[in-house]
Amino acid sequence: MKRRALWESFYAFWQKGYTLGRFRLKTWVWHDPDLYGWLIAYFRPHRRSFCVGPETEICIEGFPRSGNSFVVMAFQLAQRRLVRIAHHQHVPAQILRAIRWHIPVLLLIRDPFEAVLSLKALHLEILLRKQRRSLEYGIPFKDLFRAYVAFYRPLIPVLDACVVAPFSQVTRDLGGFIHAVNRKFGTSFTPFDLTPENLQKVRERLGFHAFHTDIRDELKEILWSEFQREDPRTAEWLTQARRVYQEVLQRATTPTKEVG
Repeated sequence: MKRRALWESFYAFWQKGYTLGRFRLKTWVWHDPDLYGWLIAYFRPHRRSFCVGPETEICIEGFPRSGNSFVVMAFQLAQRRLVRIAHHQHVPAQILRAIRWHIPVLLLIRDPFEAVLSLKALHLEILLRKQRRSLEYGIPFKDLFRAYVAFYRPLIPVLDACVVAPFSQVTRDLGGFIHAVNRKFGTSFTPFDLTPENLQKVRERLGFHAFHTDIRDELKEILWSEFQREDPRTAEWLTQARRVYQEVLQRATTPTKEVG
């Protein structure tokens, strides 16, 4: 039993280190469209359909837990045909490539603390639902705030080529943001009508991860305590992330008052 416990501890330690190392590597390369495209082509070819390509009609991207799943699914359900959407890569390289190829971009953004807290809580909820014994796993707050900065900072100079959609607004008025995309890019996408029936269709297709759950609220309380115990540099990175968040909102060329 001791040998097994030792092996399980070693495996958990290795898995956590491997996950963190891979995450940091991805953060380092994800701002380069050419390098990231090469990595996807050779190491994750099954993800090509999610990436910007010659047939892509719109790119919908944002940092994780910024409404990505909801917006992509609701957008597609509103269309009268299958639209080729680049989405869920969660890297700025995806957006930069779309801009280079003159493809419409709907850039999703959420307050960094809310996005990171939701991301970590979702991870723990998934572990609980899978009945994993250990919850001591996940990316530290500090690394996630650094990743948030690395995601949005390279996009600030090109925001005039995007429609910026804050989480709190796009989840209430996706139709208005689709109108904004059509006005900006000359497209004719069908706006999403946020009726109870349409919202239920989205829920049925996405599952628990894309919507609020009571379990996740409880986990966020636990994570708040974890955040307070992290190293002081974590708060510094959160401050940087919030500055980037505010700068994106201030520089957005489609003010939220114009949406609708």
